[in-house]
Amino acid sequence: MWKLITRFVKRWMRREHVTNGTLLRAIQDLEDGLSTASLGSSLYKVRAARKGQGKSGGYRTLIVYRQGDRAIVVYGFKKSDVDNIADDELALFRELAATLLALSAEQIEVAIENEELYRIEEESDEK
Repeated sequence: MWKLITRFVKRWMRREHVTNGTLLRAIQDLEDGLSTASLGSSLYKVRAARKGQGKSGGYRTLIVYRQGDRAIVVYGFKKSDVDNIADDELALFRELAATLLALSAEQIEVAIENEELYRIEEESDEK
């Protein structure tokens, strides 16, 4: 299964010190049906823990997901910074979800080569 992030999410992770492990746990929670809300069009809002604050005061991620095929984190934010996604933003994220789900394996590989998408690599949260 593809586990990917967008260029935007990569920058957000660096700025917020979010680890790959945090996003991999969010994807696992989505697969397990924990801490998730379906936003339609294969787009899910998933809670992710923030170090020292847990999930309730932590991050929210938007993940495009097709079971057994791909999970692409397209947006992340601190719960304290953004209360909810506006309707017009949600419409754009749903369009993005449709586009990302329509990509073939070859197109995903090209997007990775062009650094438009990045694989989420396993890593330890310990530093």
